[in-house]
Amino acid sequence: MHVFYCNNRPCTEGVSGNDVVLSPGKSAMDFWNSPDSVGPVGIATSPGDLLVGCLADPSPGQDRPGTRTLRLSTSRRCPGQSGQSKIRLVQP
Repeated sequence: MHVFYCNNRPCTEGVSGNDVVLSPGKSAMDFWNSPDSVGPVGIATSPGDLLVGCLADPSPGQDRPGTRTLRLSTSRRCPGQSGQSKIRLVQP
């Protein structure tokens, strides 16, 4: 799965630079909160970058927060999500 911070409300844009691709059973130790992020944490397919869903940002507005655990299995539809849109990573 491709994990990233959303850059817009429907999570069709992601913040590049702190995104990560995770294999099943793997974790991301260096994935941090982006203070300019405007949305939740997005999850997309890899390969393909089709939006699967979102997770709530566990540390909104904090730069370099302490370690948090997010389980991809608890993802939900993103705000305004309709289907599996292709995501695009941008420099905020």
